[in-house]
Amino acid sequence: MPIVHSSSLRFTGSVSSSDAATEVTIADVPRTGFITRIHAMKTGGTASNIQPVVGRATNPSGTINQILLVAASSGIHIDEVPAKKIPYTAGAGLQLFMRLQPDAGSDNNITWELFIESGS
Repeated sequence: MPIVHSSSLRFTGSVSSSDAATEVTIADVPRTGFITRIHAMKTGGTASNIQPVVGRATNPSGTINQILLVAASSGIHIDEVPAKKIPYTAGAGLQLFMRLQPDAGSDNNITWELFIESGS
């Protein structure tokens, strides 16, 4: 369940034993909205960097209508606020999907936050 901060919704979580293919399902998002910030931090594991990607479909790929946000940089601590809010329309089940994409290993622990404004 998201935490509400004024008009912004904050979705949070963590993954352990994560590799590049580990996917997080972000449930109960508004049907339409705007991604306003992504924050992720590697707290343990082999990887040197992470580079989160958020999409409207599982395993977001290079298809333009699947990927909503790819972090502009990689590192062990990502905190990005896009210059413009990123609009989206959620698919079936009111879900978005995120891969945190560590660059090495399958032992990575990562915490994350995604901030969304409802598009009502």
